[in-house]
Amino acid sequence: MVKAAKAGKSIRKSRRSFANYKTKMITLRRPDGTITASRKAIEKIIHEYDSDLFDILLRIKDKALGVHCEHWDGRTSENRWQLHHFRFADDIVLITPDISQVECLLVDFDKACGKIGLRLNLKKTMFMKNGLVSFAPFMLNGTNISECSCYVYLGREINMMNDLAPELSRRKRAAWGGFKSIGM
Repeated sequence: MVKAAKAGKSIRKSRRSFANYKTKMITLRRPDGTITASRKAIEKIIHEYDSDLFDILLRIKDKALGVHCEHWDGRTSENRWQLHHFRFADDIVLITPDISQVECLLVDFDKACGKIGLRLNLKKTMFMKNGLVSFAPFMLNGTNISECSCYVYLGREINMMNDLAPELSRRKRAAWGGFKSIGM
């Protein structure tokens, strides 16, 4: 809207043109070969993707979705569930007690993505395990899923030891890089 005001255009016309904004996405290819879609169509695709992911996670038994743990505070016993997945934009973290559940979950997730024209990037897909899990590599669609010792999720480096030293040094490097790019 600021651009419309600076250009001297009507805000109403700018809103209308924004509502009809077209973009090209390969996943929105129509049978006639065109690949343009309106904002509504893109929102519909994203909604279908999110609802399919939600359905996949609900189909798994409740115990697979979370770890049941009793919390004792000295007076009362409290039942709690720990969640086993996090979602944000295109980053998805799945946490399960054993590796076989991850394989099933990834296969279902890959099928749901395929329904709406998305694909998992198996080169970027990785898994991380704690010391309690024996070495158990797994495959998805004939591709080995690589193991990682740490990853960055929502701007924070996560590792199994919950060590903050690598995260702090990463942030310092980023801050110095930003400072040096100013060119003072």
